[in-house]
Amino acid sequence: AVLAALVARYEGRGVAPVEVAGGWQFRTAPDLAPALTRVLERPRRLPRAVMETLAIIAYHQPCTRVEIEEIRGVSLGQNVLDTLIEASLIAPRGRKEV
Repeated sequence: AVLAALVARYEGRGVAPVEVAGGWQFRTAPDLAPALTRVLERPRRLPRAVMETLAIIAYHQPCTRVEIEEIRGVSLGQNVLDTLIEASLIAPRGRKEV
């Protein structure tokens, strides 16, 4: 009776009591989950080497790994490209004809 009254009291609010695994939890209302996700999402900070590589690719695209290394003056670690691909900031496009 008390729990039913509590559920009724929180109906239509931002949080609501929900029965989970034999107990109760307050959870975000399902219709507010996307908005809450956007608020809690933090912008991802990219390391300097990754930002430099991204700038080179943006300016000289399409370019190869060797061209990026020549411009930067240092060898390019695979983790730099993996980070950019994982973040959907670049996409491999095959091989360049020489």
